[in-house]
Amino acid sequence: MAISIIDRPLIEAYTSDSPALPVYSNWNAVWNPIVYSFAVAQEDLFSTLVINIYEVGSNTLLASTSYRPFRVGTWTIDIAPYIRSYLYSQYAIDFSTADNCPDEGNRLNFYITTTQEYDNGSANVFVSEQTRPIVGICSAMQFGDQNFGNMIEYVPFIEDLPTDQKLKFLTSFETPVMWAGYTFTLSYIYALEIQGIEIVKEENFLDVNETLITQDETILSPLPIGKVNYLKINEPVSQNVKFINVKLKTDGTVVDNLYVEEGYVDTGYTQIL
Repeated sequence: MAISIIDRPLIEAYTSDSPALPVYSNWNAVWNPIVYSFAVAQEDLFSTLVINIYEVGSNTLLASTSYRPFRVGTWTIDIAPYIRSYLYSQYAIDFSTADNCPDEGNRLNFYITTTQEYDNGSANVFVSEQTRPIVGICSAMQFGDQNFGNMIEYVPFIEDLPTDQKLKFLTSFETPVMWAGYTFTLSYIYALEIQGIEIVKEENFLDVNETLITQDETILSPLPIGKVNYLKINEPVSQNVKFINVKLKTDGTVVDNLYVEEGYVDTGYTQIL
């Protein structure tokens, strides 16, 4: 036997219809543990597990660490500390071409490989998780949350999920305050799960009684997909507006969106998830 992965930092969102396959959220907050679980047998105790962490696309080695299990059973390893140093969130916005723009540095798409090295000189066992990439973002989830550090509550999917399962903006405020004359933004995850589908921002301008005064719709740019995005909230023209209800939606319109993960240099290479 060999040390094997039995659990990854993934959470199933739903099962697709055709083909019937589970669809997962692989987005995780790096200020929470990002945990892999391994099964360790008796014969694995006198061995070392080397874990390498690579960036998706460039295949750049980000970190390398080694562990010894010392006990039989389920063994968990948290790799979040190795990812945090690569991430930052800088409020640099450019809404000159669209009402959404990427929060550069907030996201890292990575995968791990493991090599089990035996003390007795037996052949090493190598496993690559390249086909199961994980996304880490510079965020934190409440400890004790049912999804741990997984950001599934904030990840959009093409599937028409129930209202209580639809994505949330990246804020802990139920009603954030907007100040007149100042740029106001909301952040959201623009996940690859909705690649190729047109996304529309809907702004409902309401009076003090939360009665609709007017509504605006703006088509968002598909270029910053696969990243955390800033979303511009337009300042109302009428002074009677006291609330703005904002949501993102899609009518199923297909858009051209050839996505290539940063770091790939081969001509014609596209990533299909």
